[in-house]
Amino acid sequence: MILKVALDKAMQNEFIKRSRTLDTKDKTLNTISVMILLEQFEETALVSGLEIAANTIDKDFYALSYLIKLFKRLQKEEQM
Repeated sequence: MILKVALDKAMQNEFIKRSRTLDTKDKTLNTISVMILLEQFEETALVSGLEIAANTIDKDFYALSYLIKLFKRLQKEEQM
């Protein structure tokens, strides 16, 4: 449930929304992308990373790998 809230918050960021990495054209969550993220990050870390991303991403991107690299960098810097 907390993950869903974090995903919804992230989708309010115009750049994340435009990237279409977390949702589909039907405006539903892209479960495959979420599963890929959950394979690489624990749920609590993912929630934290999504909240940070929602507040900091300020440029266009078009691939899920952008978010993955951001989350890995945040983990390395111990911010999530």
